Amino acid sequence: MLHFRRISPLALALAAFALGLPAGVVAADAPPAPAAAKDSAPRYPLHGVVLGVFPEKTTLLIKNEKITGLLDAGTMAFRVSNPDVFKYAKKGQAISATVIVREDDFWLTDIQLSKR
Repeated sequence: MLHFRRISPLALALAAFALGLPAGVVAADAPPAPAAAKDSAPRYPLHGVVLGVFPEKTTLLIKNEKITGLLDAGTMAFRVSNPDVFKYAKKGQAISATVIVREDDFWLTDIQLSKR
């Protein structure tokens, strides 16, 4: 017979802290972050300008240059894998990043913003 031990809230909080998760968030609740995943998802370099910052939707609206093999030049909302970006991203900044294509979604990682 298998016996399972109940995990204390303190142990869960310590595990979340060790994983770098905010308080009250456990790994199962975290959205899939392609930046953390080392897989074969297609990746493309992106260059453009930030037109809008939407932390509540975890997206940046970007006027991007042509992304060879993926998108023509245009304006599109991209999901962001690192929420810390929203502390620094501002409308009008130049941006360079890597686009990761996962299913029907585009994620940005390795984001670099110009200084303003």
